[in-house]
Amino acid sequence: MWIAAQTTILFSMDRDVPPWSTMGVLRRITEYVRTGTRRNIAKHRGTFSGCRTPIFQNPGVFMKNNAMPFVATRSSGARTTSDAAIHAPATTPWINLLGVRVSAINIPTAVERILGAIAAGQKGYICVRDVHGMVRCQKDTPFRHIHNRAFLVTPDGMPLVWALRLSGHKDADRVYGPDLMMALFDHGRTQGIKHFLYGASPHTLALLKQRLLEKFPDARIVGTYSPPFRDLTDDEEQSISTMINESGADVLWVGLSTPKQELWMARMRQRLTASMLIGVGAAFDFHAGVKRQAPRFIQRSGCEWMFRLACEPRRLWRRYAVAIPSFIVLALSQLCKLKEFRIDPDVGGELPVSAAGRGKRLENR
Repeated sequence: MWIAAQTTILFSMDRDVPPWSTMGVLRRITEYVRTGTRRNIAKHRGTFSGCRTPIFQNPGVFMKNNAMPFVATRSSGARTTSDAAIHAPATTPWINLLGVRVSAINIPTAVERILGAIAAGQKGYICVRDVHGMVRCQKDTPFRHIHNRAFLVTPDGMPLVWALRLSGHKDADRVYGPDLMMALFDHGRTQGIKHFLYGASPHTLALLKQRLLEKFPDARIVGTYSPPFRDLTDDEEQSISTMINESGADVLWVGLSTPKQELWMARMRQRLTASMLIGVGAAFDFHAGVKRQAPRFIQRSGCEWMFRLACEPRRLWRRYAVAIPSFIVLALSQLCKLKEFRIDPDVGGELPVSAAGRGKRLENR
């Protein structure tokens, strides 16, 4: 009964869920269950799997009286010079979700952090993370390390948003890759932000650039490049980095699939002068009109995966058949303290710099 109550609380935290939906019904049921479970929940409040200090020692993080948190904290601790240049400022809160630092942000705060980093001359990359990527991080340690060295790991999936709100970050919201792209193009105009588009096919890039300039006529798109659908050689990577650097781009948008885009950003980070590298996956296809986006109410319900599965069943059925049940089990095991998920202490190490060897093998998994 206790586990069932925790499950109901976890997946009914989004205030935007319609009352007639499954989550809305679960929320009403939760009100009856909570009164009998508050005492059990209180026993576990304050610390969580992988967190050695009480959560209330972290300033600015306030927990609801009836919610058991994931690990909630703020970026802190001494870092090396290279590590500090990659991470977001210490004012960006995050939680430990399955051993991954997930940033407690929304679209406005994400745009503010990015523009602030560009103005300050900081460099980093941003992972826009969904449930599928979180599950992959569990069996792919280098991939998880890449996320924990990122400037931001934004909550792209609604389950990540619910976990953030469950941890007391009430203002956290979905930072969807396509929405982040539009917001940064919009707000970046006043600062003259230069954009470079990397990924997709030449046809898709041409459509994307055309539509972006139609919507934002004064946007500065300084270059585009469609990489070949194969592993790049070292000479090709050097040529590409030179081309991007010569464009003077501030933001490099990377429209490749997961995990290829995250591995590419981490590997190329030290070679590129652009301030921010942002992996947005299918955002290129959506904004170019090549693929359909789910309606907004489906996106907010946490059921966008059903829409995408209906659109691309052959490509996505295996991903969702594994990722969704796995995430539920893993999240429950962390929530119920059945398994400990720690942030790896060596995440400040060197980033992968070569396409050969381990990096190539990971991309082909």
